[in-house]
Formats: sequence, structure tokens, C-alpha cells
Amino acid sequence: MQNTTIEITDISPDGQLKVLQFVAHDCYARNGSRINYDNPWISLPVSMTVNNTANKFTIVGCDTYGFVSGRRLNRNYTTGCTAMCDSTQDLVEGSCMGLGCCQNDIPRDVWRVDIDLRSYDNYSRVWDFNNCSYGFLAEESAFNFSRESLTTLRNVTRLPMVADWAIGNATCEEAQRNSSSYACISDNSRCYKPDNGYGYRCRCEDGYEGNPYLINGCQDRDECVASGLNNCKYGCVNRVGGFHCPCPKGYHGDGRRGGEGCSRGESLVLKILAG
Repeated sequence: MQNTTIEITDISPDGQLKVLQFVAHDCYARNGSRINYDNPWISLPVSMTVNNTANKFTIVGCDTYGFVSGRRLNRNYTTGCTAMCDSTQDLVEGSCMGLGCCQNDIPRDVWRVDIDLRSYDNYSRVWDFNNCSYGFLAEESAFNFSRESLTTLRNVTRLPMVADWAIGNATCEEAQRNSSSYACISDNSRCYKPDNGYGYRCRCEDGYEGNPYLINGCQDRDECVASGLNNCKYGCVNRVGGFHCPCPKGYHGDGRRGGEGCSRGESLVLKILAG
């Protein structure tokens, strides 16, 4: 399927975006002739790669096998899956272990995806309840297999796929040499290499939050008011880039739950002075 219009539904400064990618269909008539077939593909620019942990390659059908292939870095890759069943009673809700549904991981650094579906017997043995197969590389949480998937997917043309984006194809060291194009422009931001693909990304330093790609985009995060960001037992004091857990008067320690806490007695300074 050739279509250059890919809809982006969400983008985050953390390095992910979601696109709606086409679903492959392969359908047959009772006489064994193919009546519908499409094999979608997508090719991403050099600064983007398919997220290999959020997405799964999935095929659905009771007489089908499929492949996902393409390019990763400067090499080819291919992986595949088989889905079979003799009856709808074989299908297990939520399971893609080969009975009507099969799933595979894809490798890292993938920027080109081609999907190809095939049938062993043109659905001649299972035509009464299933004459189509479906294949897609999509966000795992966007699809939950059920018996009804054998028919409901007929009307599904696109599903969300997660892609990773980065800045260009330079390393952090290379990018920092050119201050006019370096993207981590906020104070208290830093550059890092993504786990997947080329290029670099920016993030705020620990204790800061915001958009590292904007001037003054990384601001101090007040851990004392943000839920779950501190484990202080007796109050919290915010500091630039961090926080402090004080102890009550007459106690000493780190003031943290799960840490030293606060204990009564002479502080280390008093012991040294007394000594």
C-alpha cells in the first residue's frame, strides 16, 4: 500500500510519537481465489525508528503466516509468525500464542517496515468461520485478541504505532561542537543517546522538569508539593535541584522513610566537639 499521508496522533518531548499505521488484509472466497489483499509498509526518516518495546508484530487468522521485514541501521531484517486453528473453540481470549493469533517482537533500530501475509490452504478448511487474515505492527496495548477479532478486524484499517524520534544523526559530542544547532538549549538540561536509533535527545537534569528544547524550559521541580517525589517523614524543604528532609529538634538523621530516619541523641558534630 503506497500512501504518504501518515497521521500523527501524539508527540512527546521524551522522544516518542504515535502514528496511525495501516493494517494488512488477506481475504479469500470459498472457491479459493483471493478477493482482497494489501501489504502496507512504512519508511521513516533517519532521525526516527520504530519503538521495539512498545510495539508488537501481530497476525490474526486460522490459516495464515506472516512476515515483517525491512531495514534496521544499514542491514535487512525479517521475522515472522504463524497462526492456525480448526475451530473457534480453539481460540483463547487475550492469548496470541499461535491459536488464531500470533505475536513477535521486532529488533531495535528499525526504520523500514514491510508486512506480508500468506495462507497455507487459502482458508478452504476454515472458510465457514474465517476467510481473512490480518497483520500489523502496532502498539501492544492497542489490541487485545478475542474470538470476535476474526471478523471485527475486517473493518479496521489503521492502528497506532509508537515511533522514537531523535535530533539528527549526530552523537552528543558531535552536536555540542556546533552551538548554533545544538538542541539542548535550556539551562539544567543535558544530552543523551537514545537506546533505539541514531541521533541524540535532551532531558532536564534530576530535580528539574519542563522542556529542555526551550530557553529556560527546565525549571526547578518542587519535590515537596509533588505527590510521590519525596519520602520525608517529618516535613520537606525544597532546594534548587533537590530537597531536604529535616528532623525535629533534638533528633538527627536523614529524615526519610526507608532511610536512616531520625533518632534522638547527640549529633555527630556534638560528639566530635565533646571528644
